[in-house]
Amino acid sequence: MAKNVEGFVFFATLKGEALAKTLADLFDQNSLAIVRRVDSAEFLQFDSSEPSAFINHWSQGQIFNSQFEIRWRREQDSYETLLLTETNQQRSEFQAAADSPFEAVVPSSDATHGFLLWGTSKVDGGWREARIPRLLTYPIERQGEKPRLAYVLYQKSAVVRWVRLLGLKGGEANAPI
Repeated sequence: MAKNVEGFVFFATLKGEALAKTLADLFDQNSLAIVRRVDSAEFLQFDSSEPSAFINHWSQGQIFNSQFEIRWRREQDSYETLLLTETNQQRSEFQAAADSPFEAVVPSSDATHGFLLWGTSKVDGGWREARIPRLLTYPIERQGEKPRLAYVLYQKSAVVRWVRLLGLKGGEANAPI
């Protein structure tokens, strides 16, 4: 990422159809998602063919790629939504968040930098988790080093205000970062 890049945060309260359209406009099959509901949480590849079914299945989540991250949380019949991006192209349904723009900072020039994902060893097509015994899967081809989640920091006066996810590193990723 180049020096002096700005990060923008926008927010909106959207109905399901509007959120599904936004997801279809911004994300393709190579985008990744971390999604949650009361009984489950998953890290998976976003299915852009059915965004309405996707958001109806999960009560909250994040979808991200190298250009955008959307975070949403269902609140009764609408979705509280955040859009994080280094592109200052505000969508009509979104408003700029207070203090936006921010300084977008990549915290390290080390190519292996990123959040290390859970799991201790590769086994049976996934990663074994020792603390809560289970098999974790990530939407990445595992070849070599453990997968890491790349991110960029949005700062104001050297204080981190937001962390935007970019994609997976380690092995052969399904989507370039």
